[in-house]
Amino acid sequence: MICAIMKSESEPPHNLAAAYQARNQQLREAHLTLAEAVSALTADLTDRRDEVRTLRNDVASLRGQLENLEKHHAALEAELRLAQNMKVVRWTAPLRRVVYRWRDQRG
Repeated sequence: MICAIMKSESEPPHNLAAAYQARNQQLREAHLTLAEAVSALTADLTDRRDEVRTLRNDVASLRGQLENLEKHHAALEAELRLAQNMKVVRWTAPLRRVVYRWRDQRG
């Protein structure tokens, strides 16, 4: 480091100024590149957050639909149990047996 200080003291002022300007330019370019990268990552993060929000809304909607379908399924099962216990179904059993036997004989 002492050599660098001694060397810089022995260099003419215009070389130091040129080196200073070149280093400043490099730093500006690095700063701009970093700013662009941060901007791109911020935009990407915003997009991902929007996707997550949309997916969460979709999940909530699907859960609601599933709950409605489960309720509908339970209602249909109850209806089916009632229909199976109705006398009409039991009274038609002999007729259905005849129809099934007749189909079996034909087919």
